[in-house]
Amino acid sequence: MSQLLPRLVTLDITGTVLRVSQGGLGFHYGKIAALHNVAVSQDLVSAAFLEEFRRASEPGTPPYGGVTPEAHRAWWSNVAAACLMKGLPESGAPDETLKAISHQLYDHFRTADAWETTSPGVKDTLAEIRAAGGPGPLCLGVLSNFDERLEDILKSCGLESQFDFVLTSGLTGLSKPAEEIFRAALAQGQAILARRDPAMTEPLTPGQCTHVGDDATKDVAGYLLAAHALALLKARGPSFPPLPPLRWCH
Repeated sequence: MSQLLPRLVTLDITGTVLRVSQGGLGFHYGKIAALHNVAVSQDLVSAAFLEEFRRASEPGTPPYGGVTPEAHRAWWSNVAAACLMKGLPESGAPDETLKAISHQLYDHFRTADAWETTSPGVKDTLAEIRAAGGPGPLCLGVLSNFDERLEDILKSCGLESQFDFVLTSGLTGLSKPAEEIFRAALAQGQAILARRDPAMTEPLTPGQCTHVGDDATKDVAGYLLAAHALALLKARGPSFPPLPPLRWCH
């Protein structure tokens, strides 16, 4: 396969660059609940999460309840409270206590205490992606179904400086795999590259754009709708650290 020479590279975050840190979701819920003298079953909380997340993500509703930080906090607090209730003992817990735990969880998951990179080689891979562009400058951005906390999370994890822009479903009202959010990323990358290289007068083509993600529907299908094709990251060569979840779409 010939070398890919992208001008714009966008990356998904959850499952591709970052994941919930060691111990998993239930561990973090249990840790924060314990600060409020509430014991929850970590296993039951973890088992309930996907169901409650899907229940709250009804078709036709905006991602995370709206496009404001306040909407995101309220949406996630409701999901967290529902998960906590599934993990409580029969004695339960007061509603106000569950609300306080849920809000603290929202803030906890804004920090590096709740996240880790999917591989020790992620930062090196990001640097190699930057070096792989050509001819001309390369724009590296985030395109993720995430809420308003993502920029703070990237900063807390020491990754913010790796990216030229962050585009999320929570603040745009658009979610992958919708073609519109990929087109929005292309437009943002185009504007950044034009500022860096005034001689760049031609618009980016889909063949000059690459998306990296781990979800065959949200990441791959969406980019294919935007006229991009799939290629495995390993096709870039052995210099890249092994990151099995990553996929290239260009």
